Amino acid sequence: MSYTRYLSCIGSACLLSATLVACGGRSAAGPPAHNAQNATLGKSPEASESAKAKTEQVAKGTSTPYKKAEALQSEGDRLMIEAGKLHHAGKSAQASPKFKQALVHYEELIALVPTLTKRQPVKLGLLISAYYNKAAMLSLQGRKAEAIVTFEQALSAGFDNWLHMRRDKDLDNIRGERLFKDAVRLAKTAQRLRSFYLRELEKKEARFSYDFNVTSMAGKKVALADLKGKLVVANVWRPGSMPISREIPRFAALKKMFGNRLEVVGLVSTEGKDESQVRKQLSGVKSRNGVTFPIALVENAKAFDSIPDLRTYPTTLFIDKAGRVRFVADGDVSMGVLWIINRLLDLEEPR
Repeated sequence: MSYTRYLSCIGSACLLSATLVACGGRSAAGPPAHNAQNATLGKSPEASESAKAKTEQVAKGTSTPYKKAEALQSEGDRLMIEAGKLHHAGKSAQASPKFKQALVHYEELIALVPTLTKRQPVKLGLLISAYYNKAAMLSLQGRKAEAIVTFEQALSAGFDNWLHMRRDKDLDNIRGERLFKDAVRLAKTAQRLRSFYLRELEKKEARFSYDFNVTSMAGKKVALADLKGKLVVANVWRPGSMPISREIPRFAALKKMFGNRLEVVGLVSTEGKDESQVRKQLSGVKSRNGVTFPIALVENAKAFDSIPDLRTYPTTLFIDKAGRVRFVADGDVSMGVLWIINRLLDLEEPR
């Protein structure tokens, strides 16, 4: 059964997170249109021009961006359901074009979501549906690595319908994979942490005033003021503290999970250190972990003076979309904590 159809059948509202309000009816907040009928999201070269033309026809005549989003989701779901039935009937060749067409619809939907004026839970619901369906389709096609990454994106958007996930045969190809199990375990752990971090974040006030304007190792300017509208995780680190090789992979994974909604910035103090050696060490770690987020070398530690009681390295600052430091974590931060704090901040309505 398709994930979106499943929600419609039971007339359920999808609870996206502890902060979420219910979205009734067949709303975008429903999970994915999946099960052998699942779709995909990210841009793909497989999307044909004819499928794009069909997408334009589907959305044509819709009066508002949200109506267009509903039309794209509905047509994508229909195509995924048909493709799923064909796939499970052993007609993969016939299913393939429909999968590709559904992909185009979900791709346009994903691009459209940030422009919607609907509440954040509704927008995340659209993303959940599309990402989940994409993961299911990739799983059916045996593209396990891509399927797991996409499923993590559904989790980061707020997917938590574990019963549907367990019953969904379209995920059978990846269900036994360690990375899939780890992603699910992480999401469930984060659920248990919600109540604590909700209390920490509920005041929606800055812990303290902080700003940065630095140059990354790649020579690019990175300023907090230019990142307004995105979540920012700023990690302050100093050579000689906890091995950075333990933290960088987590931040790289976090960036992958949240995509363009989040930026990670590494701020590395080189005061009293051989900068060339620090640069060499960081370059190696970045290369091994496929890191694309900016890391800046900060020669003068006074640049961190505005961080109160900075005694521990690393220290991680969680900054909301308005540029306010909302939470500070000293020392090693687990993936679960990184994920749940950013997810809760992502759900907040802009002020």
